[in-house]
Amino acid sequence: MTYQVLFRKWRPQVFEEVVGQPFVVRTLQNALKSGKISHAYLFSGPRGVGKTTVARILAKALNCKEGLPGTPCNKCSSCREISLGISPDVQEIDGASNRGIEEIRNLRENVKFMPTLGLKRVFIIDEVHMLTIHAFNALLKTLEEPPRHVVFIFATTEPHKVPPTILSRCQRFDFKRIPVKDMTAHLQHVAEKEGIILEDGVIDLIVKKAEGSMRDAQGLLDQVVASSGEIVKYEIVAELLGEIEAEFVSNMALALVKKDPATIFRTIKAVYEKGYDLREFYKTILELFKNTLLIQAGAAPEDLGLVPWQEEVIKEISLCVGLEEVSVMAGLMLKYHEFLRVTDDPKLISEIIFLRLGTFNELLPLSKLYQIIAQEGTYTGNQIGATRTHTEPTPEPLISPQQETQEKSGEAKDWESFLQFLKKKKEIMARSLSGWELISFHPKELVLKKPSHPVLKEYLDDSGRPKELKELWKEYFGEDVRIIIKDGEAGEKKKSTGLEELIKRFKAERLPNGAILRKDT
Repeated sequence: MTYQVLFRKWRPQVFEEVVGQPFVVRTLQNALKSGKISHAYLFSGPRGVGKTTVARILAKALNCKEGLPGTPCNKCSSCREISLGISPDVQEIDGASNRGIEEIRNLRENVKFMPTLGLKRVFIIDEVHMLTIHAFNALLKTLEEPPRHVVFIFATTEPHKVPPTILSRCQRFDFKRIPVKDMTAHLQHVAEKEGIILEDGVIDLIVKKAEGSMRDAQGLLDQVVASSGEIVKYEIVAELLGEIEAEFVSNMALALVKKDPATIFRTIKAVYEKGYDLREFYKTILELFKNTLLIQAGAAPEDLGLVPWQEEVIKEISLCVGLEEVSVMAGLMLKYHEFLRVTDDPKLISEIIFLRLGTFNELLPLSKLYQIIAQEGTYTGNQIGATRTHTEPTPEPLISPQQETQEKSGEAKDWESFLQFLKKKKEIMARSLSGWELISFHPKELVLKKPSHPVLKEYLDDSGRPKELKELWKEYFGEDVRIIIKDGEAGEKKKSTGLEELIKRFKAERLPNGAILRKDT
């Protein structure tokens, strides 16, 4: 007996066998049971999700005389002929090769004839968006006043190309991509019935590659069985489908978060020498970081269709970096992806991108960066060093007897602890004041020096803010406080003199790569 490929052998013959389209199936069955049949339907959606299959089942249900309403019997002559594609009452037309006005004129002549065996004449036009505008215009009159015995079913992957005048005369059904769970369950059922033994992870690879298309998934299963035999091994399937080896993906991802340029370079070289597509490798790493981001944000691993080794790598990444850094790295990879897409030297661009991602300094929270800017400090990568120049020595802060008692009891309250308290009550005020210099501290008197930052130094100029600060101070220390503010600009003149001189001598422009371009005046 001639071998029949899986996607034809396992093509659904009744509505109940259709996978992943419950809304479409339920609506059509209810319409058939109630007798409310439209004269024209438009099935839209990605390839391989069941548009033509559902169109054939609908044609059988419309012409079956023995089955229950909404369920073809698949035994009568009409059902069998439609299943074999030889029924005179059901005509399938390829819109891509029959797109002209002459073909539509012939169709208009054919619709006049009554059905031969069944109850309806059904015209299924696949890829209907390929028809010319003149062909659509010729079809318009027939759609407007169709004969009672005719039903049109249009299928398309690009409904936006169908004229609005045609869309308005059809009942439209949007077919979705087959969900991962549904496709996985169906492929396991097919493999079991066909006696195919699949190693763990094989179906996950096939489902991922199919991208929601059941026809593609069944075609890939056919291909891997032909390559592997009845026991399908994961390694063979991964190589056949062009899947990057897990070791390479794991090594690269961990090298990026651990800042290991040597491993990054070795991994790119190994991937290149293995013959893998570096663009696909880049996309695989990007997808891994995307999944890491989703899991760190609270997504469940089972909802992402991850295989075990991917879950392990994501756990290791999460131990090294947090949500914010993963988000930045994924965003940069997405930004750089365009350079890799258009280049004719993907190895060179991959090396530059990955090495840059694996060598940038550690990220700081925005609140910390805000404090550094406010204090005019410098970030070295591991510590923060604030450089200040003062015109006079800072006096030792005053300590009250009450504070001494609190320190002895282990409940000391100082300026830093007050800022922590203030952060919970008024975060913006706490961040702003953290950039001010503390001259002296006492529960009843606070002396602060304005920073040179043009925005921060004006923060307490608003009359309402000192009042609010005093209220929060009293809430924390239980004392009314006197706030003294000293102007720090005089003491900062020496610091700014050198900078002003440099600005006068140079005009600098920062390039995208972070270099400084000197312009001659």
